[in-house]
Amino acid sequence: MEMPFNTITDENITMILEFRRMFDSYNAELFVKNSDQDDLKKLEENVENMRKALGSSKDFRFYDNEFHDIIAKGTKNEIIIQISNVFVDVLLDLQSRIYSDYGTEEAVDQHELILKSIKSNNAELASIYSRMHIDNILKMY
Repeated sequence: MEMPFNTITDENITMILEFRRMFDSYNAELFVKNSDQDDLKKLEENVENMRKALGSSKDFRFYDNEFHDIIAKGTKNEIIIQISNVFVDVLLDLQSRIYSDYGTEEAVDQHELILKSIKSNNAELASIYSRMHIDNILKMY
């Protein structure tokens, strides 16, 4: 699967975020329904690591990207997993641009809300928080 762009522009960022708004929010719902305890443990550890990485943009971007990949894998849907695998590299490039404009502290708070919803087995709320997270970033573009 080839992406229709080679460089990150504001227009590409918008397209990627619009896709992520749909993709990530549905993945959060499916994660609640299909994940196991190992998946949840990985997600909890990831959020802890993300918070610890607030001073390091490279590490923070890695953990942010990993958060969404853990959720995708926890859906147990092979198509979603394959799309996520392709998207990982694109998102790392994108996140360096986004987090120069968007606060990492706010991003961690939003990821914690998604995690809290998942832990309370509330698929709808996890989906809503996922969309809100992307919507907040989309407002900048």
